[in-house]
Amino acid sequence: MVREAGAVSQSGLIDLGEAWTAAARDDAPRATRRWGWPLAVALALALVPAGSAAPARELVGVLTVPLGAADTFAVSDDGLYVSSGTRLTGYRLDDRGVRWRIAMPFRPQALLVAGTVLLAQTSTDADGEPRTLAVDTLTGQSLWTDQNLVDRVLPGPGLAVTYTFSARGPVGLHTVQLRTGRTAWHGPDPIGTRTVFDLDGAGDGTGLLTFWVPDGAAGNGAGTVQVMAEATGRIIASGPLPPLADGDRAGSGQVPAPAGSWLTVAFGRLLVARYTGYGTEVTAYRLNTLARDWQATVSSTVYTAADCDSVLCLYGKDEMDGLDPTTGATRWSSREWTRAYPLPGNRLLLSGTARNAALRVVDAGTLRPLADLTPWTPVGGQTGPAPVLSWDTTSHETWFAVLPDEPGQSHPPRPVGSVTGINPRLCLAVAHTIACPTRHSELSVWRYGG
Repeated sequence: MVREAGAVSQSGLIDLGEAWTAAARDDAPRATRRWGWPLAVALALALVPAGSAAPARELVGVLTVPLGAADTFAVSDDGLYVSSGTRLTGYRLDDRGVRWRIAMPFRPQALLVAGTVLLAQTSTDADGEPRTLAVDTLTGQSLWTDQNLVDRVLPGPGLAVTYTFSARGPVGLHTVQLRTGRTAWHGPDPIGTRTVFDLDGAGDGTGLLTFWVPDGAAGNGAGTVQVMAEATGRIIASGPLPPLADGDRAGSGQVPAPAGSWLTVAFGRLLVARYTGYGTEVTAYRLNTLARDWQATVSSTVYTAADCDSVLCLYGKDEMDGLDPTTGATRWSSREWTRAYPLPGNRLLLSGTARNAALRVVDAGTLRPLADLTPWTPVGGQTGPAPVLSWDTTSHETWFAVLPDEPGQSHPPRPVGSVTGINPRLCLAVAHTIACPTRHSELSVWRYGG
């Protein structure tokens, strides 16, 4: 049972730097129970090729804390952060202790870790307004607060992209410094409710933010593209695009694009998709000049596109296509797979449809099969180059395994242990750490070796 540790005063003045001890509290962390090792070892042995050594018992319980149905959590490489009501707690993973605990001016709906900054957000605070509070992950100190929502973080320059809202929706966009909340630069103003933006960056501050701003006066799908440097907001290129098509579908951007079209950024190109009567026409423009690069048409109704290592993946209603990012030529097309996760060594981890629950590692350029991973599936949320996989056995036990980084063709997933009483689709996996809500209104955290 979780007890409220404190209340917000009527004046709204909250000491966000106060640290509370975990002594004699019912929500103090405790060591996570270790489950299922006899069966874990037996199953692991069955998955290891003949002649190989038995896998080590790698999954070690770190801590378990209460977690209500409406609570949210985030994980970093050295900490766990849990919001319960208006209380936010940071835990240390190295010694299982409470790092800090603070009272919040609102109940967070989402937590995002960005380096040493934790962003707590809600779409509706007590006044019905969006709100973001930035907290130092080491001390719990409040860094800044803003009545905007952070859409994404630019790790290279250490900036957060935020929206300014009105009653009609987003009306402005700007970036703020993660540690101070000070505005770094503004996007197009006003952005309008149909503006779309996307990022093409390598995480080193050299990325480009691309905006499509509709021509409000024309109202015919015409608009202007602006490409800005993510670190400074300097305009790299600007110009009009051919009018975007009308239709019956909103775009794939964070703010709806004109129905019937969508825009995204990949491989240093702005991709504009328009639906036709016989499929989807995709046009690529170079970001540094906005010159048209290539145009291709696929037979499927494509919803979005993504960088899949050496190919451009187009995700459609009934198929997935891989295009050459420099020419637009089709390298492969598949109706068997629906999602692709890039892996080191020019490989893709492919997942199937609800009717085809298979998981396979393939060569990115040709779709040549390299390894069949069925019945494993990727856990719900994760970061890092080595995907964490899960497998729910018939004994209601969940196995975890790690797919090796090396691009070998026959390496099976490396089992790291098993647990019971969780839903792996709700788990987070970050830096050799797995955190999962349990069926007992708790959150358990485990770690495994490299």
